[in-house]
Amino acid sequence: METRFIQFLVAVILCIGVTQSAKGPRADIFNIQDIGQFRDIAKSPNGVVGNALPLNSRFKWKSRDAYGNYQIPYVIAGPFNRDEYQMIINAMVRIQANTCIRFIRRTKERDFINIESVDGEGCFAYVGNHGGRSSMNLESSSKASCMFHDIVIHELLHSVGLWHEHMRHDRDNYIKVHYENINRAMSPQFIKIPQSQGETYGTKYDYSSVMHYDKSAFAKKKGLLTMETLDKNAQGLIGKAKDASYSDYKKVCAMYGCKSCYGSPIRTEAKESEKKSKETE
Repeated sequence: METRFIQFLVAVILCIGVTQSAKGPRADIFNIQDIGQFRDIAKSPNGVVGNALPLNSRFKWKSRDAYGNYQIPYVIAGPFNRDEYQMIINAMVRIQANTCIRFIRRTKERDFINIESVDGEGCFAYVGNHGGRSSMNLESSSKASCMFHDIVIHELLHSVGLWHEHMRHDRDNYIKVHYENINRAMSPQFIKIPQSQGETYGTKYDYSSVMHYDKSAFAKKKGLLTMETLDKNAQGLIGKAKDASYSDYKKVCAMYGCKSCYGSPIRTEAKESEKKSKETE
């Protein structure tokens, strides 16, 4: 059963990579190894975490605009410089262009996401609407920076309602998890959830999902393999996405029942069949 705590927080922090930003080095959320730098991680008291919020989840955003789009009020509290602020807006625009999610500046809305940069907190976001202020941290400090498009859109998709790809119930058909190489404290990050408790919305397992971690995430030692793709050609894909994938957006569209996805109206199989029938008459 879904609990309030299960949606409490996904914090994805902070192995320091080599790519430099305008401030600190990149916080490599996809290849986390230094657990001493964690604030929080995806967790649940009963071990249940989903790939995406179910249709009936009370943690989905519920407010709609006049066109039926789902609204997510936000506040960008920062501090961010002009380029970083624009990066957040650009990531929001990308999600809006491919789903029926609409990010709106908060005025008096009770539920909203508060996007800030707190030193030492790394990159994290609440999954879905936690009620009231749902925190998102995009650290931009001399020690680490979350200010890269793939990280920003990853965290925004958490706020919309997506969890991590490698937690899917069918993941064993696509990856082999090497528990012998995983830091014991991090093993809950590799929970495989049953289909009854997590929605995949008919999407195929996506090695290129921006919600997928790297092959060495949570390793005991640098260089150890923690996730091995059964498709050998996909080993270099996981954890390397630079943007949200087709299936990332498909899950969001299915979760919220979007009438339009990827910028085009969604056509059901029945409508397609009806259209083909008319064309042959």
